[in-house]
Amino acid sequence: MNSALARLGGIFFIASADVGLAIYNRYAVEQHGPPVSSRCSLDRSFSRTHNRATCPENFEQKLHEQVLWWVALGVYAACTLFAVLFNIFNY
Repeated sequence: MNSALARLGGIFFIASADVGLAIYNRYAVEQHGPPVSSRCSLDRSFSRTHNRATCPENFEQKLHEQVLWWVALGVYAACTLFAVLFNIFNY
């Protein structure tokens, strides 16, 4: 896939399907144990996006690619920290 727009659409589709399935399983399906947080699924989607954005396809990175890498790493770290703290302090 060489088109950046097609990649973005694919990532958005996969992330939306993952979060939608988690929300459906939480509210529409009868639970037999403690419920799993939908934020965990959202964080998993962000981690997949981050992994795709940070895996370089070439070794000649431009400045905006390096900035994007650090921004994606910061967003991923913030989402992971939020998910962990939310699950610890949400009773």
